[in-house]
Amino acid sequence: MTVGDLLHRMSSRELTEWMAYYALEPFGEERGDMRAGIVASTLYNVHRGPKSKAASPEDFMPKFGQADAEGEDEDDEVREQDEAQRAKAVEQKLRAFFRSRNKKAGGIGRAVHH
Repeated sequence: MTVGDLLHRMSSRELTEWMAYYALEPFGEERGDMRAGIVASTLYNVHRGPKSKAASPEDFMPKFGQADAEGEDEDDEVREQDEAQRAKAVEQKLRAFFRSRNKKAGGIGRAVHH
């Protein structure tokens, strides 16, 4: 079914009800990314070093098609640089996480006991 078919078959009232439901209980990929970001940031924050800055769920969420201040899409080169910087930041956080886990375990290959 196309969007046009759906809009033709759905009443304005039903569309409004779906919009209200989404406002209360968002669904879709963005919500799934937020859930994954919550898990990733929680794990990172539990295991980060005492001098490391706490991470937020947004730090682990992909950022697609962000617009600049004028509402136009960013230049491809700038977007690639931003994505590379975000990837590097996530990599650094994950490396710090695994280093702290490795230290707590006493080295690679040892089990973690709590």
